Amino acid sequence: MNKGKLFRFSNFFHHVLLLLLLAVLNACGGGGGGNTSTGTNNNTSTNTGNNPPVGDMSGTWQVTGTDSSSTTACDGVGFVLTATIAQTGNSLSVSGFYPTTLAGTISGNQMTFSGSYPEDGGTTTLSSSVSTIATDCNQFTGNDSWSWTDGSFSCSGTSTYTGTRLTGSGCSGNGQTPGNLAQLTTSLSTDGSPDMSADGTKIVFHSSRTGNREIWIMDADGGNQTQLTNTAENEGHAHFNSDGTQIVFWSERTGYRQIWKMNSDGSGQTQLTNNLFNDGGAAWSPDDSQIVYRSLQSGNTDIWVMNADGSNLVQLTTNAANDGSPQFSPDGTQIVFSSTRSGYYDIWIMDANGSNPVQLTSNTSVDQQPHFSADGTKIIFESNRAGNYDLWIMNRDGSNKTQATTNLANDTKGDFSPDGSLVVFNSERSGNQDIWTLELN
Repeated sequence: MNKGKLFRFSNFFHHVLLLLLLAVLNACGGGGGGNTSTGTNNNTSTNTGNNPPVGDMSGTWQVTGTDSSSTTACDGVGFVLTATIAQTGNSLSVSGFYPTTLAGTISGNQMTFSGSYPEDGGTTTLSSSVSTIATDCNQFTGNDSWSWTDGSFSCSGTSTYTGTRLTGSGCSGNGQTPGNLAQLTTSLSTDGSPDMSADGTKIVFHSSRTGNREIWIMDADGGNQTQLTNTAENEGHAHFNSDGTQIVFWSERTGYRQIWKMNSDGSGQTQLTNNLFNDGGAAWSPDDSQIVYRSLQSGNTDIWVMNADGSNLVQLTTNAANDGSPQFSPDGTQIVFSSTRSGYYDIWIMDANGSNPVQLTSNTSVDQQPHFSADGTKIIFESNRAGNYDLWIMNRDGSNKTQATTNLANDTKGDFSPDGSLVVFNSERSGNQDIWTLELN
């Protein structure tokens, strides 16, 4: 076996451990960066940085991940490692796995580290260590770049990983600073389609953490996560009414995806549509008298509207394209939606009676899931025009399109906070789909 392969399979775990633990330091110190939590803050040390750490990250952590490299001998190794972290203010150290004690310095939600050390007759160099810590400070995800050489054989690549706390304290948040991200859910399931209440205090979403997809509700900071539905079938795409007392959603409990509503505490679950076709994507009118939704009952997906009690069903769009994701404007005069009538999924807007459709986006990518801001001046939507799915914001007339998130993971299904300063959305940047918030600059 050559030196590179020997390094890869025997001593490379030392390198991976070092690499990942440095990333752990970054993740654990990322506090000033707007993560909120219902955990306990036991950090009594002095803060020497500009942004206070989330909490005391001292303890034992399990790190799991996968390496990727263009060099075959260094590619595709999965790993499970245990590490110990000590924290003093914004300074963290990792020891007990290598003769050298390593230290990191935290600024906001990142720690910058670069350097080299001897290993296995060669030199390991670490760079670009970036991690994101979960809301409760008990999990983090991240990625690193690394390289190793002994002068005759070179090996380089990246690592992606997740860390889970085994021992130690949780944390409490210090609020958000402009442009900061906060991860609100940290389950290993799929959490998605968040919708924020009009007073900004609650978020309703769906989650598969109990096995199938159910409707959940939580505080706007991620606290008090509570399951509202509990069936053997899937439920999803929940939306609050104007005062946050009721929620409309779809459910498959009758065999087909149909529109249901319930009180915001989960009581009073009532079926509104009853047909042999799939209905979904429902949202309330501003005065709560009507519900707009998409349905297949006409042969393809079209936009329909009905009274809030399920009566007086009216078809608003009638064409061979697929129309979906409808939402009333805050003044009730228009409905924004996505449609394939131009050949690709784009964002459209029409009068509330279905007349005067106007195309707001036009490209060969997918633009969908539009949401109005509370004042009706902005629309947020998801688009893969930059490669993967990110959130974009535009004016109500389609002008001034601006990319709100930029990440290699998919960011989708965004919704504005009532004052427009924050967006809540689902993202895969943690390794699975979770609910996040982003403060807009």
